[in-house]
Amino acid sequence: MNAAIVPIKSLAAGKSRLEGTLDREQLEALCLAMMRDVVSALLESQAFDRVVVVTPDEEAAEAARRMGAEAFLGPDPGLNPAMSALMLVIMTPVELIGKLAKPFALAVRLFANMTAGHFVLLALLGLIITYGSFTTGSGWIAILGPILLGLFVMFLEIFVAFLQAFIFAMLTSVFVGLIRHAH
Repeated sequence: MNAAIVPIKSLAAGKSRLEGTLDREQLEALCLAMMRDVVSALLESQAFDRVVVVTPDEEAAEAARRMGAEAFLGPDPGLNPAMSALMLVIMTPVELIGKLAKPFALAVRLFANMTAGHFVLLALLGLIITYGSFTTGSGWIAILGPILLGLFVMFLEIFVAFLQAFIFAMLTSVFVGLIRHAH
């Protein structure tokens, strides 16, 4: 038997990051709508025999029951103090390394994309050296082909450079915004 267990925190505490945008009533309605979407998708899925909603909120439990899911009411204990301290010790360095590694990964990706284009150009133009000694008609085609392909790759590199610069700037601004965002 396969069961899907859906934990739902109390509607009064849900979606707290949107409190500046929506009032509490709208937030509770959003939480209920999201729960309904998830439970509905799970009930329609053939992968699960049971769908169980675990929540401290009576309204969410009743909504789940009306949809055909099982609901269990229970307290919302959160993390105990020992687990909170352990998570702080473990997750602080992980998050810090993650925040510092993202710009580095972007720089490596940008460098790899730029270098790959140059290697393709060198390989194409290297064909000229290989086939350049031919003075027959096929030799001139063998020389002209890499030159035209090299020209095409140069224009492609210019396009990719602009695209990479745009992506690099956008992702950097997103990462800086995520670092500054208070949870």
